[in-house]
Amino acid sequence: MSSILSIGTARDVTPDLVDALYIEAMLLAEEAREHFSNANIDAIAEAFLAPVRKVELSCESLKVTTRLMHAIAWLLNRKAYFAGELTERQLRNHSRMLGRANESEPDVIATLDPQSRYLVHASQELFDRLKRLEERQANISQTADDDGLPIGMAQASPVREMQEKLRQSLTL
Repeated sequence: MSSILSIGTARDVTPDLVDALYIEAMLLAEEAREHFSNANIDAIAEAFLAPVRKVELSCESLKVTTRLMHAIAWLLNRKAYFAGELTERQLRNHSRMLGRANESEPDVIATLDPQSRYLVHASQELFDRLKRLEERQANISQTADDDGLPIGMAQASPVREMQEKLRQSLTL
């Protein structure tokens, strides 16, 4: 197995990049867990927010957590791929994609305390980076065959031509 993720971006997603992003996601998740603990939310709400805003803060903490959990799962799948625990086909499975996470409302974010705003923005930025990586991988894999070769090169291969002739003769 190559040391570079061959689906999609071929040279963009490396084990080192995945490790760095994983560490970033885990540190951010720990920060969010500590910050959005029930006791801390109560203190923030009392100090900074009107009672109705406490619900919005809780919703934002759930959005942050959702984005980070999707990011961590996505990164763990890539780590498993690089460790040889997943095949490329398994990694391409829809269930291993990044998943959907709701974006935060700018007017709600504006009412939050500075640390909550930081966590909302940081989690969204990380999630957006991973989404862009995933989209690039999907775009490139649509232009490549199962072996990662650009579509069109497959027809130039004498072996592939012979396989296609054999397949056609067997289907007649």
